[in-house]
Amino acid sequence: GNYYAFSVDGERMGWIHEDAIDIVKEPTIIKERAVARIAQICLKENDDVWDRPFGLTDAEKTVKNAKFLDGSIVHVDKEATTPAGTSSHVVKNGSPLGWLHNRSLVVRDLLGIEVDGRFIPEPSRENVNFVNVGRLSPEKGQDNLIRAFARFHRRHANSKLYILGNGPLKPDLQALAKELDVDDAVYLLGQLENPFAFMRKCDCFVLSSHYEGQPMVLLEAMTLGMNIVATDIVANRTVLDDGSYGLLVKDSVDGLVKGMTQVAERNVPMKKFDYETYNLTAMATFYEKLQSS
Repeated sequence: GNYYAFSVDGERMGWIHEDAIDIVKEPTIIKERAVARIAQICLKENDDVWDRPFGLTDAEKTVKNAKFLDGSIVHVDKEATTPAGTSSHVVKNGSPLGWLHNRSLVVRDLLGIEVDGRFIPEPSRENVNFVNVGRLSPEKGQDNLIRAFARFHRRHANSKLYILGNGPLKPDLQALAKELDVDDAVYLLGQLENPFAFMRKCDCFVLSSHYEGQPMVLLEAMTLGMNIVATDIVANRTVLDDGSYGLLVKDSVDGLVKGMTQVAERNVPMKKFDYETYNLTAMATFYEKLQSS
């Protein structure tokens, strides 16, 4: 019989029998996704702006003379791939222009990051953005956090949850987000080279751990001046000074929902953390122990 060599997202997969596939005869969208980029239009010969992704039947030009757009800085909010190639939906000064082949665009800035082939947008001021940092393992309680966020998200659609870190539970947490229908609002970013710059863009740091040794990440969030919600376990209570520097909640899904709701209602009283004094005190204690030993 006849077999076809095939690829998925550019990755060669192998061979498949002709009876297992349908040949697409009419141009169609192979995949489409939301993105966020700043790009400059650098028109290639004969390229134009269309009302549909490049290569689709009955696509019409949306700009009479695209050459006047050459050199323009635009925002890209969608990307689509057809058998004819990949094109982007471009917006200039808030007004949609249409679709332009990617060969005529030079990306100047990515307003997000690519993780496992998925585009993850940066935290937006329009949303309530929660962030968690830690190893993806049972003691960190990220499963409870996702369940709590799913309940919170039903009442606050303009909310996002970003989880930074790697670990054995990553596939399980991704599956849980999909099962709870929040995989478009829960993002697992993996390890970031500089997590603090990302954390600063979020509204609240949430630590959902069932137990901790010395939660340094709480000190880091406090130093950044973030709102904090943390489970009321001994280590968290000690670092947060019995709730002076963040909101302590019951170690449960209900407790986390309550904490996130208080953040959304801007009801998280928090004392300012003086990290310089903290460092001086810690070092003085350290030297005192050295001298006495």
